[in-house]
Amino acid sequence: MKRAALLFAAVAATISVMDAAAPIIQFAYGQTSAQRKDGVVDNLYSQFVKANMKDPVLGDPLINVDPQWVMQVRQEALAGNARAQDVMGNLHVHYGFFFSEGGKSAWDDLQHDSSRAAYWFRKAADQKIEDAQNQLGFLYYSGEGLSRNFAQAAYWFRKAADQGSVDAQDQLGVMYYLGQGVPQDHAQAVHWFRSAAEQGSWPDQLKIASSYCNGDGVPQDFSKSAYWYWKASEKGGGVALTKIARNYYEGGCGFPKNYTQAANFYRKAADRGDYFASVVLGFLYGNGKGVARNYKQTAYWWNKAAKQGAPTRQNGAYRLFLLGLLYYKGLGVPQDSVKAEAYWEQSEKSGEAGVWVVKNCLNAIKSGSGFVVDNLLAHPDKLGVLALGYNLPDQSLYGFLR
Repeated sequence: MKRAALLFAAVAATISVMDAAAPIIQFAYGQTSAQRKDGVVDNLYSQFVKANMKDPVLGDPLINVDPQWVMQVRQEALAGNARAQDVMGNLHVHYGFFFSEGGKSAWDDLQHDSSRAAYWFRKAADQKIEDAQNQLGFLYYSGEGLSRNFAQAAYWFRKAADQGSVDAQDQLGVMYYLGQGVPQDHAQAVHWFRSAAEQGSWPDQLKIASSYCNGDGVPQDFSKSAYWYWKASEKGGGVALTKIARNYYEGGCGFPKNYTQAANFYRKAADRGDYFASVVLGFLYGNGKGVARNYKQTAYWWNKAAKQGAPTRQNGAYRLFLLGLLYYKGLGVPQDSVKAEAYWEQSEKSGEAGVWVVKNCLNAIKSGSGFVVDNLLAHPDKLGVLALGYNLPDQSLYGFLR
């Protein structure tokens, strides 16, 4: 289930960065506390935000919150307060996630229950609470707490989207693109992606850029594609910059083919912490594309990728595989078969895809038969599986490892 749009995950992440209550209230309901009329729930919600709330992404439990707050919100919800009903729905959705390893808390009677969440979200959604409409759409979409029903999901996403919910606009665009619960219509998908993009959603800005590049749902227009790519780069950080870098590398979407510019933007993305950009930049240094050939820089950027952390375990296995190659070949680092073997064993132990390639590396060392990269490169499908979810802009970049 797509959790990015769910209130408390986003709220907690915002707290860890901003540590301020007002913007969070504004995120949840589209208005600040000063603008809201139902001051009781607003005051209670503010108290909750200022309580000992931890970031769920880091696995910290949400504890030590006054149980009286929950009781008061429940009373307000039972009395028909729409915002309180929305808060109750969010508590039921996220309670189990936040407390799963947090031990016994004051809220043991408030169980993680998507069915109860759906009950409260529906009540709030019927009173036109945007967040509740969006959340109800996600429950129908995922089948959590409700029978999966794409038509109902689209119905509620549209309700929230019409009120300006960026998450709902994005999800409705996806549903039109795939034909889930609505007729497949890429033009309608672009319409909703644009609605979200114009509100500053950089993932949707990238979708619009891709649509104009490929003429998908709109007439092909490279100048508009470039506009949205650059727009996305303002907030999209490494992800958007990596897209621009790849366009320069391939000469795609109207960008002039320019390896120097590609390397420049991969570096900018890597400096912003993008794992993929660091890996590609290492390949560019290894091949001397857009930069002077420098194996030490290859090792530097691949090690930096390790510190940045791979977005998936498969990518992590891939990074270990590459570092093993450097030590085996002695490229930018002292030649060291023992270290190479250690890296490959770590990669193999990950239990992820691409073990075939790693086993060949280990067998070459243990048998003393020598390692022939050409044999591995003859099976790009195997290498591609090892790097599941990640594709180099050019498979020939493996060439310097021969």
